Amino acid sequence: MKRSLMVNLVSLGVLAVVTQPSTEVAAAIIIDTFETTQSLTAEGPAGTANGSIMGAGILGTEQEMAIEVNSGTGWLTLAADEFDVFGEDLDLLSHSHDASITGQSWITWDGVADTPTGLGGVDLTEGGLSSVFEFDVIMDDFAVDLTFTVWTDAANWSVGTIALPGGIPFNPGQTFVLPYADFTVGGGTGADFADVGAIKLLIDGQIPGTDLLLGIIQTPEPGTASLIMLGALALLRRKR
Repeated sequence: MKRSLMVNLVSLGVLAVVTQPSTEVAAAIIIDTFETTQSLTAEGPAGTANGSIMGAGILGTEQEMAIEVNSGTGWLTLAADEFDVFGEDLDLLSHSHDASITGQSWITWDGVADTPTGLGGVDLTEGGLSSVFEFDVIMDDFAVDLTFTVWTDAANWSVGTIALPGGIPFNPGQTFVLPYADFTVGGGTGADFADVGAIKLLIDGQIPGTDLLLGIIQTPEPGTASLIMLGALALLRRKR
């Protein structure tokens, strides 16, 4: 199902490289393209929902979703779908609150086995050539934390968080990277990113009315991540 979006543009505070979000897939490892449709809704003040789907563009074939309303009355929606963004069809993930709602969304990639080793030991480093997660933020109106948890097995896992600043409009959106080196040990000796069994993304929307659109989540094509981070540093220096 194609969804049409209409939002007001807001001022952009550049904290990452500004790029035109791409519909092309040119990555070492794809976590999710969001081309397989799945949608959940939950009603406040304490509603929950969960679901799973198998399809194309999903690491390990199966994508699991869950949502929980933390406060407020109204609806929280999480959807992977095709959206019409100013006439261009994009496969995106949407996390959207009603005006008085706060809530959280989770997306898990752990294969069809649904275990911390379900992905079967995926090498996210591509033999040591890749060192970051990369994702496009197509639009984000308020600040929101994105937390990735990576498991090697049930005993060994790591956690990394990136705080999105909000104020990110459509056209051009922004591309963010989260280096593996920024993850901290959550259990055991931490995750081995060359031997990954499961990945989970938490979207922690604690500001009422948050609307977030994410594009493809991936490890970038080897050699491109360093260019992205160097570009970010150059932008920050120019703003000083």
